[in-house]
Parts: sequence; structure tokens; C-alpha cells
Amino acid sequence: MAEIGNRANGFVLLTRDSRGEGGLRCIPIPAGVSYVRVVRGRPRLTKKRPPRGGAGFLIEPVSLGHREALLLLTAPGHRARRNGTAAPRAAVLIEGDQLQLDGTAGAAHVSRRRRRLVGPPTKEIVGHACPICLVRFREDTTVACCGYCGQPLHLEGEDRGEERLACALVSPLCPYCQREMDCPHPAGLTYVPEGMEVGM
Repeated sequence: MAEIGNRANGFVLLTRDSRGEGGLRCIPIPAGVSYVRVVRGRPRLTKKRPPRGGAGFLIEPVSLGHREALLLLTAPGHRARRNGTAAPRAAVLIEGDQLQLDGTAGAAHVSRRRRRLVGPPTKEIVGHACPICLVRFREDTTVACCGYCGQPLHLEGEDRGEERLACALVSPLCPYCQREMDCPHPAGLTYVPEGMEVGM
């Protein structure tokens, strides 16, 4: 099992399904810089730098203090709209924002995929105290990290016997951010436009 922490969850762009049946399609936004091109009216992301003039937009997940966001940079000669108004050349996008790039058939919606992660702790977590029981996390501990903020809690198996720490089962809410440890949406999305369904 791979180490976990606040990873494997991240931003996605939700676009209308090309079948036009009212559904949405998820486009995951990986860590680091991604280039956005519009192909046949649909946004396409690539990590590979396209030839000069091949991408009108650059998008990157960034941290603004305790808040995560997307940074959208628009190349000269291209236009973007955020929530219905013209976006500046450098724009910050957050969950729930609507984004329209010139050349696209419709708007994309910014959301996040959030699922509780369970497994061994990362090196950054080892040695820190669990906020429920105040026992420090060890390398051989199993933790569950909140799908929203990444807060780790003990979630050891029954094989530990009486020494089992299962702090993640004490409450469905994270003690740090007070949100459900698991995102209630079946696809693990924190925001879905009203009346839309997401293909999984």
C-alpha cells in the first residue's frame, strides 16, 4: 500500500458531456503546470509544452495560504471568462467557479475530487499527534486522511487487538475542518452544478 497524505485528491474541470444528454465529464487537473488547448470546441489538457502559439491557456493548482486554488494564465490574443465576466490575464479560480475559454462550446465548472484516503502515513505525518486521542502516528500505523483538508486520524485494523486506535470512526466529521470525512457525492466531487449528473 502506498503512503498517503493529502494527495490523490485534486481539482477537476467539469464540462458538458459531448453526447449532449445533460451529463458532465470530469477532466482531472494534475499537479504542476498544464497547458490548455481548445480542440473541436472542448478544452484539452496536456503536460507537454505545445509548440509556440499551440496553447492559449496555462492552468496550475496553487496554494494561497490555507486555501487551494487554480491559477489560470491567458496568452495574448486569447480570452477567458470567469463567472460570466472577462477574466484578467492571470486569474485565480476556486471551487464553484465557471470558466469559459474562447473557442469552447460551453462553460467548464471548477470542482474538486475529495475522497478519504486510508493507508500508511507519510513521513510528514509520522511523529505528529492524532487530534482525537493525542497518540503520535508511527510508521506502522494505518491512518485515514480527511477528503477535504487531509487531516490524519488513526484507523487501525482489528488485528491490533486491545491496542487498536480507530479515531476516524468516532465521528463522521473531521475534527479540523468540521466537514464529512468522506465527500457525500458518489464521484467524490465537492461541487456539481445544479441539475447535472457526472459520469463516473
